[in-house]
Amino acid sequence: MVRCFPPITVFALLPLLVQARDVYYQGDLAPLNIEPTFDKGYLAVYEPEHTIALYKPDGSLAFRAVPQVSGAKFASVRNATPDDDGSLAIAVEYRLEKRNAGGVAVFDRAGRQTAFIVTSDGWSPTQVCFGADHSIWAIGWMGLNPPATGSADYFVLRKFSRDGRMLGAFLPRSSFEQEPVGPIVGGWQLRSANGRIGGLFYTTAVVPPGTKRRVGAWIEIDLLGNVVRQMDLPEKTIVAFTGDGSLYAWGYRGGYSVLSPGANSWRPVSGTGNLLGTDGSSLVFQMPGANLTVWSPID
Repeated sequence: MVRCFPPITVFALLPLLVQARDVYYQGDLAPLNIEPTFDKGYLAVYEPEHTIALYKPDGSLAFRAVPQVSGAKFASVRNATPDDDGSLAIAVEYRLEKRNAGGVAVFDRAGRQTAFIVTSDGWSPTQVCFGADHSIWAIGWMGLNPPATGSADYFVLRKFSRDGRMLGAFLPRSSFEQEPVGPIVGGWQLRSANGRIGGLFYTTAVVPPGTKRRVGAWIEIDLLGNVVRQMDLPEKTIVAFTGDGSLYAWGYRGGYSVLSPGANSWRPVSGTGNLLGTDGSSLVFQMPGANLTVWSPID
């Protein structure tokens, strides 16, 4: 599944408590019509030939990255995420001689691949993000190598060190009603903020023919793996997870809405363009038809 841009409806800009900032990028932000991935001021763009172009906070190109997997017949990019030091992690699906597999390629701020994390037990990562301690978190599935009926359960969410050690595994597959994640390219479904890891589930899952897929769910865990917030998301798609733990969604009555920490109802807010994420106290929007992002202060 490829994540393409949703239809864009334009709304008034958020009230400007401080001067909004515009960033122009030195390249096409959607050459394959795949939503770019924004985090920590950097923007990862999905280009042909399984290439990620990483752009700096000022809009200039940092580097282009192509994952290298020893012995693989091909390596396909699923998702990329930047860290605040300009490094990059890429979730990769690849083909060996007789089987499919998955892993995470890690690049330093100069664009050199410094590690490739080989995941175990047939689990393949579909989305990645960096934690505040620069660890790598990933959600994934067993769709490439489905386990035999009656086999042991597995964990959907996993944490790795940059050198490839698995530091933790959370959210057992058996705790979900149906397959919670699935293949997708671009955008984001996993983020770290406010001492928590939050993920969007079910929206890209592959379900058996004739089975109705659940609309969506948002799940947050603390850094020990305890679930601290979980909610269904009818007719909403989470598109931002702010530093204070607020959630922003697109699709509420045709616009944007926010769920603040401790609140139990959504409050409509204004916005414009395609919401890529947050940076500090601003929402970051990509403007349709332009290589431009706009920082709008959060109201």
